[in-house]
Amino acid sequence: MRKFETLLALLAVVLASLAAFQIPGRLVFALAAIMLLAFICSRRLREALGQKKERPAGFDAADRARRIHEERQKRFDR
Repeated sequence: MRKFETLLALLAVVLASLAAFQIPGRLVFALAAIMLLAFICSRRLREALGQKKERPAGFDAADRARRIHEERQKRFDR
């Protein structure tokens, strides 16, 4: 998470806290907090969906299991 997203989320929490008090304009504070959180959420989702996880070419689970088994044998057969 970027620093400005963290600061905006903190601002949203403060605005939501202000909306809990019986003060004039509390609906505005609540709506502002909701809008900030929706903005941050949309940015994080867009970034997460845009990233593609890359697997190494030729990944073979059986080969990996065999290598792990060989390493354990070397470690414990001493």
